[in-house]
Amino acid sequence: MQFPGVKALDNVDFSVLKGEIHALVGENGAGKSTLIKILGGVYPPTEGEILIAGKKVNYTSPQEATTAGISIVHQELNVIPYMSVAENLFIGKSLPRKRTGLVDWFKLYQDAKTRLTVVGLQDLVRQPVGRLSVAQRQLLQIGRAVSFGAKIVVFDEPTACLSRTEVDNLFTVIRNLRDQGTSIIYVSHRLEEIFELADRVTVLRDGKKVGVYRTQEVTPQQVINLMLGKELASEGRRMSCMTDQVILRVEGLSSDTGVKEVNFDLHRGEVLGIAGVVGSGRTEVARLLFGVDKPTGGRIMLDGEELTPHGIRKAIRAGIAFIPEDRRYQGLVLNMSVKENATLVFLKNLARCGFIHHAREKKVVGNLINSLSIRPPEANRLTRYLSGGNQQKVVLAKWLAGRRPKVVILDEPTQGIDVGAKAEVHQLIDNLARNGAGILLISSDMQELLNLCDRIIVMVRGKIVKHLNRDEATANKILEYAMRKENNIKYA
Repeated sequence: MQFPGVKALDNVDFSVLKGEIHALVGENGAGKSTLIKILGGVYPPTEGEILIAGKKVNYTSPQEATTAGISIVHQELNVIPYMSVAENLFIGKSLPRKRTGLVDWFKLYQDAKTRLTVVGLQDLVRQPVGRLSVAQRQLLQIGRAVSFGAKIVVFDEPTACLSRTEVDNLFTVIRNLRDQGTSIIYVSHRLEEIFELADRVTVLRDGKKVGVYRTQEVTPQQVINLMLGKELASEGRRMSCMTDQVILRVEGLSSDTGVKEVNFDLHRGEVLGIAGVVGSGRTEVARLLFGVDKPTGGRIMLDGEELTPHGIRKAIRAGIAFIPEDRRYQGLVLNMSVKENATLVFLKNLARCGFIHHAREKKVVGNLINSLSIRPPEANRLTRYLSGGNQQKVVLAKWLAGRRPKVVILDEPTQGIDVGAKAEVHQLIDNLARNGAGILLISSDMQELLNLCDRIIVMVRGKIVKHLNRDEATANKILEYAMRKENNIKYA
């Protein structure tokens, strides 16, 4: 598969057996997304052919791919929230109708119940999809794929927004599909999932197939080395550079988004982690600090001065940067170039008499591309065509194009990116801290928190339940507090 100036896939042979879970791994930019889009009918291949059950197939759209027997369960949930589960299930299909031509709602719901029994949503067919959890919406997509005769189901990062319990439920559904003869292609950056779930794994690097391996015959470290083409040094705990100077103080912060009397200090040079399960209030705290949402009580002090009234513009001017969890829709303008995204926040600094100083802009963006190793190093490339890891680097670049921020809030900064890009983001976090910034790190990756953080705050349902120092923080201890019920909450 070739794009102008870029060969995304180079003579890749890939096969999956009937009733097999086959993992597909590689760094961001290795060609996984392109291969998935070819299989799903989004892109036509420029070379090669696709065979299903030994027969060559040709299709030019996702609808034709589905008819041929291939369905994609995308990371971005393809649902219409104000329509019912049953209606979403039949999107793109003919609805059952009465002789009068009107929709036969009774038959629609009965048919949906039958089709969704395989994923356990049979009792929710009348519910608006907007009321479903993320995990239930994911199951709806799976139900849509398998209930209309898919022979091959492709899962693209399906667990990115799921809790461990929801992941376990999803894995049960996937294993049941395998046992019924459905072939599964599973794409994930989480190697622990690959080795828990998959029978075989295909490794891609730079658009080429490196090899195919049974998961019982290789180790996670060997797969990482194959993905990178080199041995990645094991990452230990970073050296602390935390000072005694408090740069951010939060006192009694509360909001109608569920945050309740949150208190903490962030020191210059510190990486302060926020742990908790989905819905614990971590992201809500970040949004309050950045001025996206308004607090109903409490104070936010930056360098000893209270931020009030608080809003996004004031937060930026004060020196607060925010890298949101959803980089594609909250951190970037996908139809704008790397250059345009990177200079978006501090564009005024690059203007002279109301006009952009293009030579200065080119120099600033060029330096950022080089320092952050953004690939490909093309300032005019649209960000929608970058891999996830490189998109995240552009989000980070946006805050480094002007003066260095005092406080950097990162919400799941390495979610959905490969191990190489993850190590680079970790190094950038360390560099920012060593240059004097205070870092607030929200992450569901336990090892990431333990490796990077000087202290860790644990939240449950909008409250801080525990402050853990670097020496006392362990995965078991964090989970012990994060999983406590609300009636057991005590401030610590």
